[in-house]
Amino acid sequence: MKIPVEEATEKKKAVQTKNNKKRKRKKLTPKQIEKLKRKKRRKKIQQIVELVGLFILLMGCLWFLMTIRSHTVNGPSMSPTFETGDKLLTNKNKNVTRYDIVTFFHPDTNESYLKRVVGMPGDKYYIIGTKMYLFAELDESVDIQKLYYSSELRDSTQIFELDTAAAKKLKSMTQIPKNEYFLLGDNRSNSQDSRALGFIEADSIEGVVTLRYYPLNRFGVVH
Repeated sequence: MKIPVEEATEKKKAVQTKNNKKRKRKKLTPKQIEKLKRKKRRKKIQQIVELVGLFILLMGCLWFLMTIRSHTVNGPSMSPTFETGDKLLTNKNKNVTRYDIVTFFHPDTNESYLKRVVGMPGDKYYIIGTKMYLFAELDESVDIQKLYYSSELRDSTQIFELDTAAAKKLKSMTQIPKNEYFLLGDNRSNSQDSRALGFIEADSIEGVVTLRYYPLNRFGVVH
């Protein structure tokens, strides 16, 4: 049986094309080979960079979820610093320092409150009646009773009017205990704080306020 001339010609062309492709592949120059290798290396590096970037993004999200909390201001106790409706971010891993603004859980209701740190662990104080005299960063050797009765109170001395129950509770001590804080609202005339609640334990503090993100016209870092 004879194969038609046209069909034979097509098959011959196909074979020649295939052979030509093979020859072309075999005839890559060293420069072309090096170029292909570089291309493969770049692609591999790009894949590694993308994986590392994804890992960093996931770790960042995990850190944010575990460390940062949102708090919405409710009430006038921190006015004029914050107003009702302000939205804040708190960092639970930030060390608490004097005059930081923190959120904490109310010891009785477990509601989240917002106050400023005024008294630190180790601060000395003295109570006369319901008045509290707080001596911040006072030297350990100073006798606070003699200091009070000498009528030469330091300029840094802060005086607060306590609730009767709180005054009675705190009168038995002369120093803020370890891991406890004296917290006050900036709006002193309208704030339920350590003047009524007493010292707040470190375990009750949710985090230090670091940023106000709403409203946008008051967006900024909180100091």
